[in-house]
Amino acid sequence: MPHRPSSAWPRRLAVLAGVVLLVGFVYSPISTAKFWGNDYPSLARVSEFAPDGTLGWLEELSSVPGAEGHPLAGAALVLFRWMHADEGRWKLSAAPGIRVGNVLLMLATCAWLGCFARRMLRPYTGRDHANAAGFASALLLAVHPLNVTTVASISSRGMLVAAALGAGAIASFLRGRQERQYPFTVLAAFLTILTGLAADATGLPLLLAAAEYFAAQRLVPRRTRLRTTVVTFLVFGACAAVGPLLRMAVLQVEAPVEIVRALGGISSWGDLGLAFVLFFEKLGLLCVPVSAFGYGVLGYTGAGLLLLLGVQPAVVAARSAPRLWGTFAGAWALLLVFAEVSSLMVRVQPRDFSSVHVLFPAAGIMSLGLGVACTALSDLRRTVLPWTLAIGYAFLAQNNSMALVDGARRVDVLHGELARAHAEHGSGHYLVVDPPWSILGVDPVGDALPWLLHPSFSDDASRPSSAVVQGVSGAGFAAFTRQPEFDALRRGSLVVLGPAGALGADDPRRVAVRVAPPVADAGARAWSDPTALGAVDLAPLSVRALRARFGDDQAVDGAPTVAWTSGDPVVPGGTDEGAWVDPGPTPGALFDVGSDLAWLLAGRVTALSFEPPRPASVRALDALPGLAADGPAVDGKAWTFALADDATPRRTQHAGELVLGLLPLDTLEHVEVQAESDARFPGAETVARAARTRGASLAWSLEFRVRGVAVARAEGRLDPAAGPRLTSPEEAPAR
Repeated sequence: MPHRPSSAWPRRLAVLAGVVLLVGFVYSPISTAKFWGNDYPSLARVSEFAPDGTLGWLEELSSVPGAEGHPLAGAALVLFRWMHADEGRWKLSAAPGIRVGNVLLMLATCAWLGCFARRMLRPYTGRDHANAAGFASALLLAVHPLNVTTVASISSRGMLVAAALGAGAIASFLRGRQERQYPFTVLAAFLTILTGLAADATGLPLLLAAAEYFAAQRLVPRRTRLRTTVVTFLVFGACAAVGPLLRMAVLQVEAPVEIVRALGGISSWGDLGLAFVLFFEKLGLLCVPVSAFGYGVLGYTGAGLLLLLGVQPAVVAARSAPRLWGTFAGAWALLLVFAEVSSLMVRVQPRDFSSVHVLFPAAGIMSLGLGVACTALSDLRRTVLPWTLAIGYAFLAQNNSMALVDGARRVDVLHGELARAHAEHGSGHYLVVDPPWSILGVDPVGDALPWLLHPSFSDDASRPSSAVVQGVSGAGFAAFTRQPEFDALRRGSLVVLGPAGALGADDPRRVAVRVAPPVADAGARAWSDPTALGAVDLAPLSVRALRARFGDDQAVDGAPTVAWTSGDPVVPGGTDEGAWVDPGPTPGALFDVGSDLAWLLAGRVTALSFEPPRPASVRALDALPGLAADGPAVDGKAWTFALADDATPRRTQHAGELVLGLLPLDTLEHVEVQAESDARFPGAETVARAARTRGASLAWSLEFRVRGVAVARAEGRLDPAAGPRLTSPEEAPAR
C-alpha cells in the first residue's frame, strides 16, 4: 500500500470542518424546534404501540402514520418510544434528539451517494474526476434547500431510512462487482430487502441493473453484460419484492407500487395535461430551489446563477467529448423523470412547500448531476465550484429551516391553548378557527389537529381524552353554523377557539368559547325608534343579517357600519361594515353579521349603533335575502347556475360579484370559487366528487357580494345519496 503523505491530513481535516460548519449552519435552527405538525399523529400512534404476537408486531409497525404500510419504517419510529418517552409521555428532548438522528441518516445517504457517483464515473472519466464528483454530489445533497422539511419531519423517518439503505445497497453492489468482493454483493441484496421493508423500492432493481450494465464490468463483451444485467434485475427485483409480498401474504393488505398508484390517478386527458404542468413546475423548483418567502428576487437570481455556474464546466467539457457528456445529460434527465413519476399529481411550488418532501429522491438526483457537472474540468473550478454551490445552497436552506422553526413554535402555542381549553371545558368537540395553516410557504399543522390533545403530549399520559379537534377557516365556520350538524354539536359540548384579534379580546392567545345550545329568541326584531337600539336582546346565531333604512336625504358616500356590544366578557363586542342596497325610495344598508366570528360567538347582543347615525328603521333578519338561482348544473368540472333577471339587488353603491362557497361537512375544508362568466364556477365538481368519494355531504352557498359584503345568498346541500337541493331563507332551520 503506498504511503500517503502527511500533508493530506490537514486538508482532510479542513474539508471535514467545512462540511460540519455548513451542515450545522443549515440544520442547527430545527434542532431546537419542537414537534412539527405531522409528527403528532406518528408519535401518538407510537405511544400506543402494544403488539400481540408476531403478526401483531407486523400489523402495529405497518400501521404507524408515516410508515405507510412498511414495517421497518414503523420500527424506526417505534424506536423513539424507548429513547424519548417516559411512561407513554413524550419528553421535551424528543424532537431535537429525533431530528439529530434524521440528520445522521441524511448524511449517511450523502456518503453512500458519493461512493456510488465515484464508482459509477471511474470507468469513464478516471479517478480524479470521479472522486471529485462523488464528494461534490454528497456535499450538495447534504445542504440542499429542499431537504430541510424532510429532515425536520419526524414522520419522514421511514423515507430517510429507506434512502440510506437504498444508497448503501447500490454503492455496495458496485464495490462488490467492480472489486469482485462478493460479500459486498450479498450485503447489497440484504440492504435491498431492508429498503423494501422501509419504503417502495421498485426503482432500486432498475438502478442496480443499469449500474451493472454501464459501470460494473464496462470492458466485458456486450452480450455478457446483457446477461448479467438481466440476472441482476431478477435477483434484486426478488429482494425488493420481499416487503410487498410480506404485506400481501401475512398482513392481507394490498401493496400497490408507487408508480402504478401515481399513474392510476390519471383518468383523463385533462389529468394528463395537469400532470405535465405539475411535473415541469416541480422541475423548475429543483433547478431553482427557492421559496417565494425567502430572499425574494435576490434568492431567485442567486439560485439561477448557481445553476449556471454548476453546469458551465460540463458544457465546456462537452465540446471535446460530446458523446460522453450527452450520455451523462440524458441519463440525468431520465433519472429526474423517474424520480418525479411517483409524485406526478402532487403540487409543489415556491409559495407552498408543504409537500416538498416528495422531492427528496429528485433532490438527490439533482445533486448527483450538479456534482458531476461542476467538477468536469480539471482546474481550480473543480475545487472552488462545489464549495461555492454548497455555500449558496446552505443560505437558501437555512432560510427554509427558519420557516420551520416559526411554524413549530406556532403549533406548540396552539397545543398549549388547546390544553388550557380542555382543562377548563373538558372533553367535547373543539373547532379551531383559522389555525396556522401556512407559515412562510409551509403548512406547520398538517394532520396534527386531531392529535394535539392526545394523552402522550399532556402532563398526565394516563389521562384519557375523548376530545375531537378540527380546524376550519373563518368563512368555513360561518357557513358551518348554518347547517343542522352545527346545531347537533351545540346540543352536546362544542368549544370554539378563535383568534383573539377577531373576537375583540385583549389576550394575545386564542379565546376559547363554549357555544350554548339553541335557545328561543324572544326579543324584538324590528325597531323604528333609534333610542331603542341601546337596549336590545338578540341571540347572534339566530340573527344572520341586519337591515337599516335611512332618510331620503342620507348620503351614501362611505361604507355603512354597525357597532354592537354584548354582555359576554369573553366577546365584548365588535364592528361590521355593510353595503348600501337601495331597492326603494330611501337608502338602505345591509350588514352580513352572520359572517363575523365575533358576532357568532357572542352570548347575547345588548346594544346596536350605526354610522351614519339614527337610522329610520332597523330589522334583524334570520338570513340574507334570497338569491334566485337554479342549479347547480354540472358542466365538466364546473358548476353553472341559472340566475333570474332580478336575482341580484337592483342598485348597489359598487359593482358586485358572485362567489361560490363549498364546505365538505366531514373535513370542514372551506373552498371559495370565483365565477368565470355567466355564473359558471370552474373546479367546483372536483371538490364535490372528492366529498362523494369519502361519503360526505357537501354544503354550498352562492353569494352576491358588494366589496366583500354578501347581500344575497342561495344555499343547498349535496348528500352522498341525493342530488342538489336549493334552500330558500324560509326553509332554513330555526335556530
